[in-house]
This record gives sequence, C-alpha cells and structure tokens, in this order.
Amino acid sequence: MTATIDTPPAAPPQGITLRIDGQPVTVEKGRTIFQAAEKLGKTPPHFCYHRDLSVPANCRMCLCEIKDNPKLQTSCSTIAGEGMEVSFEAARVREAVAGVLEFEFKNHPLDCPVCDQVGECKLQQYYMEVGLYESEVETPKVRKDKVKNLGKITLDAERCVLCSRCVRFGNEVTGTDDFVIVNRGDHAEIATFDDRPITNPYSLNYADLCPVGALTSTDFRFQRRVYYLDPVATVCPECSNGCSIFADRSLNQVFRFRPRVNPEVNRSWMCDEGRLSYRGWNTSRGRIEQPMVREDGRLVAATWQ
Repeated sequence: MTATIDTPPAAPPQGITLRIDGQPVTVEKGRTIFQAAEKLGKTPPHFCYHRDLSVPANCRMCLCEIKDNPKLQTSCSTIAGEGMEVSFEAARVREAVAGVLEFEFKNHPLDCPVCDQVGECKLQQYYMEVGLYESEVETPKVRKDKVKNLGKITLDAERCVLCSRCVRFGNEVTGTDDFVIVNRGDHAEIATFDDRPITNPYSLNYADLCPVGALTSTDFRFQRRVYYLDPVATVCPECSNGCSIFADRSLNQVFRFRPRVNPEVNRSWMCDEGRLSYRGWNTSRGRIEQPMVREDGRLVAATWQ
C-alpha cells in the first residue's frame, strides 16, 4: 500500500491596492507602478522599458508623482505599495516628461517624412501628445552615421535615443551581444564590433524593439507605410513551435510577419526564418486564393455561391 500525502493548495498571490490618477487598482505584490497603470489601460510613455527585458530605468519618460514623496519616480522600476497615491497627470510630471523629450530632440534629425518608422515611432507619438512644438535648445546638432547596412538590420545612429533595448536583447535573450554603446555624452551611440553585420538568427527582433527609426528591417524598408497595413492575428506556419504573429497585409499582399506577444509560446520574439517566410505566401503558385471544387478528378475554380 502506498501512502499519499495531500499537498495543500497553493496560497493565492497577495494583492495590494493603490490609486493611480484617482482610480483604484489591485495588483499582485511585487508588481511595479508601470504594470499597475497598464492594468488600468494606461501605458505610461517609455523608451527603455520592455516587458521581456531587464529594467534599467534610463530613459526617464515614465516618471510619476507619489504622494508624500518629494521626488518624481520612474514607474517602471518602482514597486507598487499598499495605499499608494500615484499621479501621471500632475503638472510637474508633465513638465518633466516634456523636458526629457526636449533633450531627446536636441540631436534627433527632423527627417520624419523619409523615416521608415513613421506611424510606429514612439518619439513622434509622444511629441504629438505632449505638444512640444517649440524648443529652447539652440545648440548645433551632433551628426552621426546615416544608413549603415548591418545585414538584415539597417542602422541610423542619428535617430537613436539610447534606450539600450537592443543591447539588453543581445545580452539577455540571444546571448550574442551584437550591440554595445560606445563613446560618451552627446557622442554616445550604439554600434557593432568593427561595424560587422549581425548574423544572429533572431536579428530582426531588433527592428521591433527599437522605439524609433534607428534600427529598421532592411527587407521591409520603404515597402509600405505602416498605416496602410492591415494586421491579421495568426500563427507562423514554418515550424511546430507555432509562434503567435501578425501578418501585415495590404491590397491582398503580405508585406511582413511580426511577433505577437504570447508568454506561453514565443513571448515577444520570432526567428528570422519564420519572419521572412511571408515571401512565399505572395509568390507560391500552390497557394489557394479562391474556392475550388473537384470535377472529373481535378480541382477547378468556383464562386463563393
């Protein structure tokens, strides 16, 4: 006879309740203010934060005001506490975020009309939200390399906001350490060793990670403006992993595959082979594009009726 020991059920995670801009929200203990705000449907402005990477809190865009705290705090790195009263709408928060943006634009090129990131650029989005139409910074811009081909990725160092997402992805996810930050101050920029091309089989994730137009997909560059694309949620057919993806299409043509967040399967990533397999869906002669019926042992085109 085998003795069995009943394992007590795991205790439910402890929850804490705080208020964000007057709205109460309950989250698991250990969650950050940023994550609590997301639960309310409010995503604070950010460049460096990414759900699947470490939290450096270096962009200073997600600042918030906490009652009885004399200084503004970065919401991405501050753990939510019971009874906290947090504000993202306070006047000094908005003023601080506008100041951070102003310094980002100090050396950022104003080439939005020719930038491939238009429509997906966080810097452009926050600029419009904050209404920062005039600048008090009049110093000359620091010029850096433009359009450097790194294989599947194209680098424009002038557009970089030094969020360090690419550096952390190569270090923490793929272990390839493709990018590093070199130089200091205004002259700091991301670079690969000796400007070598990136051979990492997950390299196109850099284009997704970049919040601005510094790292773009060489394959997708200037193919179609993103606001003309219709994203369709689907599954990558290339292997048994079945990564969750978006197929971005326009005029009955697929222009790119992008990863769709799925913590249980592919998190926020997908491999380059799967990403570039969209080409086959546009050129395959065996692709079924309309209803077919079998007549006399062969398939012939039919109508939906």
